Amino acid sequence: MKQAIARKRFGAEAGTSAEAAKALAPEPSYVVGIGPFPVQMIRGDAAAIKAAATLLVKGKDSIAAVDVTTIR
Repeated sequence: MKQAIARKRFGAEAGTSAEAAKALAPEPSYVVGIGPFPVQMIRGDAAAIKAAATLLVKGKDSIAAVDVTTIR
């Protein structure tokens, strides 16, 4: 997605522009949304969910959740 936006914004210079490279740099954090789930499936409070939440990417170290917000 970020590459497509950079190509649209910077055109032919997307591969050589320092500003485009900055826009394509890895993000320091992620926002992941899941759901909707029936209320009966949500067990525990946000702290319990945070303790168990992990982002797994094949071939990379796991990333533990820093924050969890639930909407009921």
